[in-house]
Amino acid sequence: MQMAALESLGTHGEIILVRDAGNDVITGALTAVLASVFGSHAAAVRVIGVKAKRYYEKKNEGAAAARGEILVFLDSDVIPEPRWLEQLLAAFDDSVVDVVGGSTYISPDTLYSRAFAAFWFFPPRSSDEGLASADGLFGNNIAFRSSVFQSSQYPTVGQFRG
Repeated sequence: MQMAALESLGTHGEIILVRDAGNDVITGALTAVLASVFGSHAAAVRVIGVKAKRYYEKKNEGAAAARGEILVFLDSDVIPEPRWLEQLLAAFDDSVVDVVGGSTYISPDTLYSRAFAAFWFFPPRSSDEGLASADGLFGNNIAFRSSVFQSSQYPTVGQFRG
C-alpha cells in the first residue's frame, strides 16, 4: 500500500471504496478487511454502496461522498507501482495542474496478457517519467482537483473511454 502518501495527507486523506448498494454483510466484511490492512489509518477508509448502475455513475457517486481537495480514482484493474500515489499527488503542487492521469497499461509478460494486450485499448507501458501532456486519459487511474471534477463530472450517458 501507499501508506507514506496516505500519511502525508493527514486528516484530509480518505479512501472510499465504491460498491453496489445492498448486502450490508459484504460491506461490513470489506470494511473489516480494509481496517486490518490500513490499521491506524482505518478511519480514513469508507465503503459506500451506491445504486448507480453504470461505471461512471458509480465514480460520480463516490466523488460526491468525498471530502478532499483532490479526488483520486483507482480501479481494481490497476496495480499501482511504487510511489504511484505520492507522485500523482505531487503533480498538484503546480497550481496550473487540474487533472493528472496515471500510466495505465497491460504488462505483456504472460501468454494471456500478451493476447489480451493485442486487442485492448491501453497502450504499451511508457518508460517516460514525470508529467507530460496527453491526448486522452483513463478513468481507472486518474486524479482531479475536486472543484474541477465537481463542475463537470463524468458523463453518464453513452459509452465513454479515455
